[in-house]
Amino acid sequence: MRPAPHFLSTRTGIYYGWYIAAVAFFSLILSMGARSAFGPFLLPMASGTGLSRTTLSAGVAVSMLVFALSSPIVGKLADAWGGRRVLMGGAALLAPALYGTGRAETSGEFFFWYGLVAAIGFGATGQVTFQALLNQWFVKRRGAVLSLLSAGAMGGIGLMTPVSALLIDFFGWRNAYAFLAVAVFLVIFPAALWIVRDRPEEIGLRPDGDLVEASPAAPMRGGGKPVERVGLADACRTKSFWLLAVGYFTCGFSMNLLSTHGVPMLVDHGFSSMEASSVLGILGLVGILGSITLGVASDYLGRKNMLALIYLVRAAGFLLLLFAETPLQLYLLGGLAGLAWVGSAAMTSALIADLYGRLSTGTLFGWIYFVHQIGAAASAYLGGWAYDELGTYSIAFVITASLLVFASLLSFLIPESGSGRPGFAPAWEGARDLN
Repeated sequence: MRPAPHFLSTRTGIYYGWYIAAVAFFSLILSMGARSAFGPFLLPMASGTGLSRTTLSAGVAVSMLVFALSSPIVGKLADAWGGRRVLMGGAALLAPALYGTGRAETSGEFFFWYGLVAAIGFGATGQVTFQALLNQWFVKRRGAVLSLLSAGAMGGIGLMTPVSALLIDFFGWRNAYAFLAVAVFLVIFPAALWIVRDRPEEIGLRPDGDLVEASPAAPMRGGGKPVERVGLADACRTKSFWLLAVGYFTCGFSMNLLSTHGVPMLVDHGFSSMEASSVLGILGLVGILGSITLGVASDYLGRKNMLALIYLVRAAGFLLLLFAETPLQLYLLGGLAGLAWVGSAAMTSALIADLYGRLSTGTLFGWIYFVHQIGAAASAYLGGWAYDELGTYSIAFVITASLLVFASLLSFLIPESGSGRPGFAPAWEGARDLN
């Protein structure tokens, strides 16, 4: 018997995948926003608990490592059990973890609640789960819809960083974390329960734009029969997988350095905490428009070209941040850089789905996200260590800009089997064996 369409789809006539995309967008604003807004909390937490910047940075690094370790597991579970269950479990973990972080008094409590429990919750309510979900629902507009995830992530930075700063100013950092805990649970858990569905086939639909029975997937080497899944072992034998992974390591390194140490760096350069938080907010809000524009463009101009552009613009942004002297310069920089600041997650995930098939996205993107978080953990700790040892963040920001230029060059080398447009049949010939 054909499954009955979901009531939202029957009542509105809108393709149901867009409701999944809307849930992903708003959930990431909260989840990614809470994770990326640690910068405004760092100094008041250090003052309120007596913990050093190095200790707090180490806790963030532990969180990134746990997040990294959980990403392949989350991706595998999303592929096997469905993203809906993963989201509900993640929200149920993340809310008490954020509240516990706000009650922490010692390094042990901070490491447990933020470094361990919150990290798992962030992983289950983050990019990996939603990338796996949306790649099930979209093919023709894959680049555009996945860009909404980058937009949601940047919206989280853009909204939650200044909002967190305001909450801290008015209510204190402990109560600010309590507010975030309530908001995360009340939005993500009900949305996952009532709206999210794992695959269009569950409600009698097909992926938008997929006009064939099988989704685009990578044929086996030697011209064999196309397969719906590509395992990690086979993906690791291709050049594309490693180029994507190395580039995404640099993405994690750069973005977490900015989210963890961007506000303290700008405060050290003479800006107020609110000014420093606001520029990240401007960058994030403009990044929403920029990421959507790049996502649509990637459906026609190629994913790897957009990915290379994103890394290159980000490199320029890190260097220019060091030379800003006035709030106006800072805000203008945030606005200009935001136009092409994000979108690396969308492009990376779309390339994976294009090359290896939509049913492999959760597992493969989970492992690449693992590499991303190794970079994030390294920058969280090394940024704090560099400041305590050298008295400045400048060297860390210059090194990060150099890594981003390298990642941009690597992105151009990704041997796409086609132009990245939907509908082409990816071939293993386009991602040559490393042997």
